[in-house]
Amino acid sequence: MKKIQKILTAVSFSVVLAVFTVVGFYSFFDKDEKVSEMENRNLAQKPSFSASSYFSGDFASKFEEYYNDQFPGRNGLVKISNKIKSFYSFLKIGDGATVIKNNGGIGDGEALSHEDESNAETTGEQTTTPSETAKSTETTQPINAAEVDETGKETVYSNQYIILLDNRLMEQYTNVYKKMNVYAATLNKLKAEIPNAKVYSLMAPTSIEFYAPKKYNSGKSHSQYQGINYIYGELKGITPVDAYPEIAAHTNEYLYFRTDHHWTARGAYYAYRAFANTAGFTPVEINSLRTGKLSPFLGTLYKATQSTAVEKDPDYVEYFVPQTNTEAIASDSDPTLKSSYKVKVINTEVKSSNKYLAFLGGDHGVTKITTDAPGNRSIVVIKESYANAFVPWLCNNYKTVYVIDPRQINVNLANFVKTNSIDEVLFLNYMFIPTNPKYMAALEKMG
Repeated sequence: MKKIQKILTAVSFSVVLAVFTVVGFYSFFDKDEKVSEMENRNLAQKPSFSASSYFSGDFASKFEEYYNDQFPGRNGLVKISNKIKSFYSFLKIGDGATVIKNNGGIGDGEALSHEDESNAETTGEQTTTPSETAKSTETTQPINAAEVDETGKETVYSNQYIILLDNRLMEQYTNVYKKMNVYAATLNKLKAEIPNAKVYSLMAPTSIEFYAPKKYNSGKSHSQYQGINYIYGELKGITPVDAYPEIAAHTNEYLYFRTDHHWTARGAYYAYRAFANTAGFTPVEINSLRTGKLSPFLGTLYKATQSTAVEKDPDYVEYFVPQTNTEAIASDSDPTLKSSYKVKVINTEVKSSNKYLAFLGGDHGVTKITTDAPGNRSIVVIKESYANAFVPWLCNNYKTVYVIDPRQINVNLANFVKTNSIDEVLFLNYMFIPTNPKYMAALEKMG
């Protein structure tokens, strides 16, 4: 018996040793990956060795992180892990919805590499001539558009959960009025520093406002309609853009992605129509533009949940090419754009799995777009990634469009507006921004 145990022990040890030898040999020659498309994050790279980093323990710590990220066959193991987690990280509730734990993946901004933006706007996938937009059957104000109940208690904000309903993923939303006050006060402060500019604010609602049961989007705690109006009521000298009714009237169209937290280009179009009405210009007709689709697209909410329910039915990204000729440059370090690189307003070929990067090539620090639109209107859009699908629409009406993402670069807004002789300023953000500490800190630094 002891002899058999010794043989089994020796065999087991040999098998384990062989496995580690093969893995080590494979990893030596295997090319390291820089980005995990599945997890929507950068992977650790091989650390450089030095005597100081070795003795401090920094090298060992970074090498362990590197090996964990670059382990051979890691993607397969992550998939298996996510499938196991999916059995334990959700809660089915009575209204047919499933509440899923948010495992992360909704990033702080992403952009195409400069090489990936070299394609021409005149080429693309599934480019078609204009087609007739579906007519809306809903034209009245949503039933959850009630007055704010000031007697209710403020619910503590939490974005730890994502709702799955009817093959659609949606971030759980809560109004946080203290944070909204800070957001409005920040905009008011920035407006006071540019008294001669016309300033607008557009708060974009998210998909849960229109596609979830009432308990997720009604009342003081959860109604984004009430939250938007509350913010607008706190603004001073800033013109609010009421995009909500335009969007609500067309919810039977493809306005929001099912696997991503953004609106689509079509959803952004109806917000653009509302802005045109407020700013005093005629919006372009959506059916008059050349359009196309990029697919498949599994977005940020899929990557945050790895939900198998939506994996087999991905989104697509619909784009509309402006009727004007456009040229665009961007910089992540130089607000003057003296040091810059070329970008595309519409990227019709996106190699990345994140097809939403079709719009502006993603999130750059400062972008300048020049067009041959009639007139001399100029505008700067202060934004996060929700504005990426919106800005191309402005190219049909503005001679010059600047875009600033304060997460990516530090810019003094008053100096920027004065230096570039900008007429109009638009703050465009979605409703989660007031509770986003990184964005809010960056926005406050613009003053």
